[in-house]
Amino acid sequence: MSDRICCPLCRCAEVLLSKAYPEQAEVLALLREHGPMTASEIRAKVDKSIGVTAINNRLERLRAFELVARTRYGNGWKYIAKPEVES
Repeated sequence: MSDRICCPLCRCAEVLLSKAYPEQAEVLALLREHGPMTASEIRAKVDKSIGVTAINNRLERLRAFELVARTRYGNGWKYIAKPEVES
């Protein structure tokens, strides 16, 4: 989990994310730690039995939760964790 929790509500949301969606929480933590990454770069840092498609699915769920943004990078995308809201 992130060390940069800005408020108790954010801390609660992060705990819920890690319990309900541990795979997405792992990806979000990597983006916070390493900055912008492609799905392939993320895959290189997690369980190698997981395919890039599964990583893309996790990233899309995080985008749906508005926790990450993406920018065009060649033929693909780079993902970045959105800044945490200050209280």
